[in-house]
Amino acid sequence: MLAAEQHGPLQALLFHVALWRLNLAYFDRYALDSWPLTQVGVILWSLSASAHEWLPRETLTRLCTSPVIDVLEWEGDLGSSAMEARILRPLVWFGLLESRTEPRSPTEVGRSPSVPESTAV
Repeated sequence: MLAAEQHGPLQALLFHVALWRLNLAYFDRYALDSWPLTQVGVILWSLSASAHEWLPRETLTRLCTSPVIDVLEWEGDLGSSAMEARILRPLVWFGLLESRTEPRSPTEVGRSPSVPESTAV
């Protein structure tokens, strides 16, 4: 497993397990069951088609996921948080997505001073 020629197959196996077999909802406390993991194939394809520049996680969520009533009716932006925790962050771990924090003006309404943005590599 540690030999250089095994790194690619090992990463492919771990990626498959992480996004298709493992329920990443076990690692966060969002009340969404397995959303958006039930749509992971469509989300990955949508990311590859739409994330060609730095985009906020909220934009990526709107572009790449199917709306779910429970997620849309939640008071906060639960969908973007779950998308980041369950899809975007694992893609960063596997080196398939880059992430950066873009400083924001403290006077911007409804946003924290720094909001992470992501884009496909």
